[in-house]
Amino acid sequence: MNKAGNPNWAKGKSGNPGGTPSKTRKAHKAIRVLVSEMLEAKSDLAGKDAIKYKDLTRIEALLKRMWELAMAKGDMRAAKLLLEYAYGQPTQRIEGSTDGVPIQIEIIRGAVNGSS
Repeated sequence: MNKAGNPNWAKGKSGNPGGTPSKTRKAHKAIRVLVSEMLEAKSDLAGKDAIKYKDLTRIEALLKRMWELAMAKGDMRAAKLLLEYAYGQPTQRIEGSTDGVPIQIEIIRGAVNGSS
């Protein structure tokens, strides 16, 4: 039993030593390929939107629809998604000091539980 009281995990040992199973990686790749192919195909919308999107790929039609939702309908989730995909998530500035002395942060790669 480790110090945390969990008998299943030894301190410093990975709970997943083999990493992601290869079947999972293969499935993810197959899904990405399929979705990519479907999004690159020409839009096949029917009804009132068919003419508006007829010369666009599915991804272009999807992005155009998100733009319309964001601008015409005020859909903030659509606006947020478009902005984050275009520019990335906004950075968050972190400031701090102790008695006027700036705080120094040291990042140690490979450290476990704060020990190196």
